[in-house]
Amino acid sequence: MKISELLLKPERWTQKYYARDRQGLPVPATSENAICWCLHGAIRRCYPNTENMVYSKVAAKTTEQYNCGPIAFNDNATYEEVISLVKEMDI
Repeated sequence: MKISELLLKPERWTQKYYARDRQGLPVPATSENAICWCLHGAIRRCYPNTENMVYSKVAAKTTEQYNCGPIAFNDNATYEEVISLVKEMDI
């Protein structure tokens, strides 16, 4: 599954934690209880075998465009900005 599919709806995205459960509590990105993810958590969830490679590509892009890494970008961006970057990168 691509990140653009995982984060298809705004309610499936979060900030400040890799993932959250139905109560809004932090959970691991790969938890069966996770219902929303930050950008980094979505990378962990969607690309477990190539997480470092995908994260590096996203980091290069966010550094180039926003002068920050993926975590800072996610935590300071809007959902629209995050999903736009994900779709642009086709991840």
